[in-house]
Amino acid sequence: MERISLLTVTIYLALCTLFDVKKKEIPIWLLAAGIVAGISCAGIEIYGKNRQVYDWALSIMPGILMLLCSRILKEKLGAADGWMVVAQGMFSNLSGILFMVTGACFAAAVCIGIRSFVKKCRQEEITLPFAPFLFLFQLLYCFLV
Repeated sequence: MERISLLTVTIYLALCTLFDVKKKEIPIWLLAAGIVAGISCAGIEIYGKNRQVYDWALSIMPGILMLLCSRILKEKLGAADGWMVVAQGMFSNLSGILFMVTGACFAAAVCIGIRSFVKKCRQEEITLPFAPFLFLFQLLYCFLV
């Protein structure tokens, strides 16, 4: 079941990346599909005694924290990013989601730093899609597991 979960969330993040890069927006139906698939997968794992409810609850906390930050920062950090991490957490354990989110945040910060240094645009806002970084670290996690 773990391999199916990894494949499902990887395909989901690939689709989110395509929309985030091309349209700069992730459709609500795609975010909802990820949440429904994550709940279904987690439910099967919990029912089959392969996962505990508290492990599932802890795994979605990074996404919930991102949603809170999005609200506090008035959408400077997109709410869709938080929903993607919630869905990703439903498919993963706590250590996995922390590895993927931390790595994605670090990589995004490095890219923003390089971009601002090259363009010397400290005054204006720099936007960068976050889904590709999550997808990249999801792939890396798949190869490490």
